[in-house]
Amino acid sequence: MTLDELNFDWRSIEILQALTQADEALETSVIRDATAVEDNRRILYRVTEHLEPAGLVTTTQPNRDGTTIPPKKVTLTETGREATQSIQNNRDGDNTLEDLPGLVDQLQAEVDALTEKVTTVEEQLTQVDKQLAERRETDAAVSNALTDLDERLTALEKNRIVSD
Repeated sequence: MTLDELNFDWRSIEILQALTQADEALETSVIRDATAVEDNRRILYRVTEHLEPAGLVTTTQPNRDGTTIPPKKVTLTETGREATQSIQNNRDGDNTLEDLPGLVDQLQAEVDALTEKVTTVEEQLTQVDKQLAERRETDAAVSNALTDLDERLTALEKNRIVSD
């Protein structure tokens, strides 16, 4: 199969580009985070059904540690590196009408991924705000307790001086 015969969708191309940028083997979850590909299932499908059979990537399954199955690691081959560069060179500014549905799909996936990240950050921010409010309440209670103890200590010292 020549590079001209390879007709990858945007998800496969994003996986290849993520591997090129990483310059090392990546777990599928890292690939998911680095791309707009929605889930590991889609990544594994493209890797095992398209990219690996074409000789563009290799996969390794680390040894099982207990009952947990570790994620697969995907490595870009030299052929994969060349293919990624060739795809990038051929795609720069050469979009056609036929490319539009795929581009819209890709953009929608990117928007969805970013929306999910924003939602996650907003949830984390809400949690931090809640913790900060609780911390302020605790600090105020501690401050009040210290003031009370200071007043008691002052009263005890006055009583001791008077009784001496």
